[in-house]
Amino acid sequence: MAKQPYWMTEVRAFCKQSKIEIMAWGDETLIVRALDSDQAKKIAGELRNFGFEAIEDENDAEAGMLLLSRDRAGTLAKMKN
Repeated sequence: MAKQPYWMTEVRAFCKQSKIEIMAWGDETLIVRALDSDQAKKIAGELRNFGFEAIEDENDAEAGMLLLSRDRAGTLAKMKN
């Protein structure tokens, strides 16, 4: 199993308290369940305090997911490859 990023413990506790379901995570990313655009905006706003920015993707939105990144440019570059 991969080592958790240093921020994961705090983010996981916040998400549990806020009833935000974490679906997956990476070194600089977090994928959470967001069933509609209003919920996605609310979650993105709450997790901005931890340095995350939403990476909007129509396919993710249709699947009820929201990708957030602490390194927006790096994540977008990886997605293009």
